[in-house]
Formats: sequence, structure tokens, C-alpha cells
Amino acid sequence: MSASRRTSARARYNQRPSSVDDHIVALPLSRIIHGQPGRPDAILVDFIGVNHQEIDLTFMRVAPALCLPFVEAFAQLGSTGVNSVSRANVASALRAGFFRFLQEERLITAQVGDLTEAMFRNFMKWLGLARVPGGKVLKVSSRE
Repeated sequence: MSASRRTSARARYNQRPSSVDDHIVALPLSRIIHGQPGRPDAILVDFIGVNHQEIDLTFMRVAPALCLPFVEAFAQLGSTGVNSVSRANVASALRAGFFRFLQEERLITAQVGDLTEAMFRNFMKWLGLARVPGGKVLKVSSRE
């Protein structure tokens, strides 16, 4: 590390909050909503805050045993100050990526304990072969 970087890091460290109250950051709250009028099977995560956002995760129902753990993890991750575009991108990637993989590979009965290194290696291979509508292979940026 260069001297200027060390000095910069030291300056940031010295400017750290001095009390617990200084650590308080306004993060969005989240709540999981099961069902909606006209959509009793819907699963939504509602982020309440400056930029209110509701993300539909109903697609996760295809893997019943993984649905609730993934919804809860998504709600927790989304409440850590992640911006609304990132939340939407993560939901989209899960829908078009991992949950599509589970469907196509007939793994919708997978349990949390089945999420092994071997499964994720297979997922990575699947991503390399996955096709978008029209038959084209997913772009590398879409696989990441």
C-alpha cells in the first residue's frame, strides 16, 4: 500500500463515529407479504423507506422448500442500504438464473441442505449453456 493510501485510510479511521448513536443509518425496513387481493399465492417483499419499493418474488414458489429461506434472505439483504435498482436486478437474476436452473434441471424439490458446492458447479455449467428466447447463449455479463 502506498504512503498516500495509508494516510488516506488513517484519516478515514480517525474520522470514524465516536459513539453508538453516530453509527445509526436510516435503512429501509422490509416486510414479507404473503398474498394480495386477487393474487392469494403472491409473495412480495415491501421495502419501506425513502424509496418505497415492492418486489414480487412469487416465482420462488417453484421450489417450495427453498422459497421461504430465499425470500427471507432477499428481504434481509435488501434492507442493508442496497439501492432499489440493485434489488430489482438481484430479483431478476434469481428469476432468470438460479430458479430457472432449478426448474429446467428438475431440482424444484431441492432442500436447503442440497445447496452444495456440486450443485453450484452444475449451476455454473448450466449458465454457460443457458439460452435466452431466440436460442442465443446468455452473454457473459448476464451469467455473472
